[in-house]
Amino acid sequence: MARQNKTKYAVLGLLSHDSFTGYDIKNIFERYIGKFWTESYGQIYPMTKSLVDEGLSTCKVEHTHGKPDRHVFSITDKGMDELREWLAQPTEPHKERLEVLLKLMCGKHMSTEENIKLIERFREEWTNHLKSYAEIKAELRSKHEGDPHLSYWLMSVNCGMHLGNAYIEWCNETIEALKAMENSEKPSEQ
Repeated sequence: MARQNKTKYAVLGLLSHDSFTGYDIKNIFERYIGKFWTESYGQIYPMTKSLVDEGLSTCKVEHTHGKPDRHVFSITDKGMDELREWLAQPTEPHKERLEVLLKLMCGKHMSTEENIKLIERFREEWTNHLKSYAEIKAELRSKHEGDPHLSYWLMSVNCGMHLGNAYIEWCNETIEALKAMENSEKPSEQ
């Protein structure tokens, strides 16, 4: 099976909820989806044109006084069919790339203090992610109460929160293990 362009389905997925401009799509990726799926500005805009060319979305130009025209994209029935077909397919195996683990694997070449700082930075990053997830969750609940999609969006946010909590727990355990290793390597005082 040929590798699929997931940008196509990410954009179709957003358009299945509402009509958006390319700018709106970019902002939604940055604010909400970027924690688990990233798309660059350079991927989104060509994809919106491609979706229109393939008949998977439409583009309505809204003229605004004193501002550039707004190009508003909406999913078509054909686009919805293609999205549903993709949704029914199994997901590709998850392959995570965590630079912190790559560096820790070579941790013997760094001091214990440097290894601890490495893990503390990773823990701080995930602590910040958790705060962001909590804000997103609150925002989604306040802005989309009663929306039939809300439960699904919250499930995605909750996954990120569970992962974040697991990473933080791992960081705490790893820091303690590094400290214990350091203490066992020090010569005992007589």
